[in-house]
Amino acid sequence: MIDIEKFYHSAKAPCPISFTDNELIECLRLERAQSEADTQFQACQEAVGVGHEGKLRADALDMAETEERTRIQENWIFDDFSEDDYT
Repeated sequence: MIDIEKFYHSAKAPCPISFTDNELIECLRLERAQSEADTQFQACQEAVGVGHEGKLRADALDMAETEERTRIQENWIFDDFSEDDYT
């Protein structure tokens, strides 16, 4: 939205969207913070061998001992996706 507002000046009608300087600064700060969080999350996924859908590679789980496997399955941090149908 910020980019649209920034480059809308070439259109004939005035842009219906506007942001204060503080809103622009905050939005850009949040975008940087989100990008950094996404990068860190991806690094965590790669470190433990997790795919983008939060699934562990089968061979990685097979290498875990029984107790470790149970603890991993019960406390899996990437299992926050709803598997129910959307309505």
